Amino acid sequence: MLEGKHLLHAERSLGPAHWLLVLLLVAAGPILACLGSAVREWPRIPDEDEFGLTLLTPGEYDSFQNPAWSPDGRRLAYDFASAPLPGRASFPADGEIYLLDLVTGESRQLTDNKSPDLQPDWSPDGLEIMFVRSREVTEYPSRLQLMVVDAEGGREEVLFDCPGPCLHPKWSPDGELVAFAMEDRIWTIRRDGSDLRQVSGEKVTAATYPGWSPDGRRLAYWATLDATSVAQ
Repeated sequence: MLEGKHLLHAERSLGPAHWLLVLLLVAAGPILACLGSAVREWPRIPDEDEFGLTLLTPGEYDSFQNPAWSPDGRRLAYDFASAPLPGRASFPADGEIYLLDLVTGESRQLTDNKSPDLQPDWSPDGLEIMFVRSREVTEYPSRLQLMVVDAEGGREEVLFDCPGPCLHPKWSPDGELVAFAMEDRIWTIRRDGSDLRQVSGEKVTAATYPGWSPDGRRLAYWATLDATSVAQ
């Protein structure tokens, strides 16, 4: 959470197709969640009134993923994928970054690429958006890039050509660093593409989903330790 006193995570419940959002330490306030492919096997679509949800996008739930708030809270960046890669249901065959204006309710496409663009995250000043791009759709997720695009569209920049799968980039609160998952570890890189560093320990495996503390001094991430899932 923004004050740095609470941590939101997802827990598996009632079988592999059911997930709960869990807020560690009780806190009041609205929460936005992306109900992605994990709910497509639910016996019914969750009722908005029953669960206190607000549906922001039309269509199938497993097409809209990875929502990210703009710093001013007026827009959401998300990725939209219309089809999975043949034979690899968990990997999208396409995908673009979209921006949703929460005032007008209108969405506009930000990227246009033949292979997937996924997992957007806003810079702290709201001027740029970081995301993951697949260089070749048939090789996703092995050949990926960390990309930066102007939030108003136009200029794109390659921040990092990943030597392996790199996922879930998150901008530090001061805008100087980007944390991301690569080769089962958490790494950071500077905004100018320099100073690549592994920051997660060697005892954890499958480290992913990094998240910065509001003061930028700590990183939370998901990993496995001794065959047990843990939040570090």
